[in-house]
Amino acid sequence: MAYAICGATIGATLAFLLGRYAGRDWVKEKLSGPRWKQLDQEEEKHGWKVVAFTRLVPLFSYNLLNFAFGLTGVKLLHYIVASLSLCCRACIAYILLSSSLLDALKGRISPAFIIGLFAVILVSSTPFFYNLYKKRKDNKNEP
Repeated sequence: MAYAICGATIGATLAFLLGRYAGRDWVKEKLSGPRWKQLDQEEEKHGWKVVAFTRLVPLFSYNLLNFAFGLTGVKLLHYIVASLSLCCRACIAYILLSSSLLDALKGRISPAFIIGLFAVILVSSTPFFYNLYKKRKDNKNEP
C-alpha cells in the first residue's frame, strides 16, 4: 500500500508540476481580466479546499485534475498534502479489493475481499451521500 500511495502521489505531483511550468504562464496571459485574477488569488489562498473536494468526490478524473491544478494558483505544498491525505482512502480500497480478487474468482472469499468491496462501494458512493447531505442542508435553510 505504501508503494502505491507514494507512487500515486509522486505521479500526481509530477503532473501538477508539468501544468505549473508548462502552461501556467500561458493561462495567466489568456485569462488576465480582474475577475480571473481574483479567482486565481482565491485559489492560491484556499486552493487546498478545492483539491480536497475533488479528491473526496471521485467524479473528477484525477489525471486531468493533477495537470489542471498546476495551471491554478494552488500552492504546491497544499496540493501535495491534500492529495496525499485524501487519495489514501481510494488507494487502500482498491488495493484491498484487487489483492484478493483472484482468490474470489476461484471461489475463496476472504475478509480482505469483503472489506475491499465495501470500501470501494463506500468511496464510489461519496458523491451520492454528498448530494443527499447538500439537499437536506438546503431544505433546512429554505423559509
